Amino acid sequence: MVDTGSGLTWVHGDRQQFHAQAPSASHPASAWNGKDFQSVYARGSASGNLRDVFEVIGVAASHSIGDIGADGLLGLGPKALTAQLGTYAHPIPTVIDTFNAKEKEANANAKEIFGIYFEPWSVPGGKGHLSFGDVDKSSIKGDITWVDFLQTPELRDYYGFEMSVQIKLSYSYKHKGSTGNIELLKNDEGNEKVHGLTDTGSTLILLDPAMFETYHQAIGAEWDFRTKLWRLTIENYEKLGDLIFKIGGRDFKFAPEAQVFPLAWNVAQRGSSSGVATHRWLTIGPAGQMTKF
Repeated sequence: MVDTGSGLTWVHGDRQQFHAQAPSASHPASAWNGKDFQSVYARGSASGNLRDVFEVIGVAASHSIGDIGADGLLGLGPKALTAQLGTYAHPIPTVIDTFNAKEKEANANAKEIFGIYFEPWSVPGGKGHLSFGDVDKSSIKGDITWVDFLQTPELRDYYGFEMSVQIKLSYSYKHKGSTGNIELLKNDEGNEKVHGLTDTGSTLILLDPAMFETYHQAIGAEWDFRTKLWRLTIENYEKLGDLIFKIGGRDFKFAPEAQVFPLAWNVAQRGSSSGVATHRWLTIGPAGQMTKF
């Protein structure tokens, strides 16, 4: 599993493919070697001890994220996220820290960049990939939009950024005195610009609760107690418009099909007993609400 919302990389201790190299005179173990760790996630946890020769890696004696088929986790988040994993005086160096240090040794002008490229469900046999040190331009279209990390107390330890969100409707919708087919979502304080973060360990796109309230009312979504997800009738899905995230002065549009789980998954897992889809389940939800994902 690849996770930008945490900083520690760990593997399950009983996997035969993991072999820690013993410390030597040329590669001595650091002060982290043998220390205990415990990582807690939204769905599960992992605990064990650290091993460090070339890189600090957690070896988990136990973990509870196996229901998603993961034998370990590649923590690509900022180093500050490791500060609460044990009784340490300093945050644990991450895989990204080690890579950047090695690159700087070889090239003083090396870029501290990594990229994550997701492959859509619609691509048969497709697989995403990672890049380190630069942008993989063969995997993108158009220009890269660069934004500054937020330095607010809540998000300075994450990959946070400022954004605004709009929902484009195929019909006129009236909400709090405004009427039209484009609704700018606001948080409970009435602010249009809000703070977001990137977390590859999450399946859903989570909006501020007040913003989601406007969104789900505008599109006619309903809560499904069985799946713990929000859903649309097929009729309402066919009227769904774009969800637009404005980040760094640029619009990033989520077309209707990007706001719901793929139809193949929908019919197999959440459709009617006849195999005919009666609803589409949203990949959008309110922050703070418990879901199965």
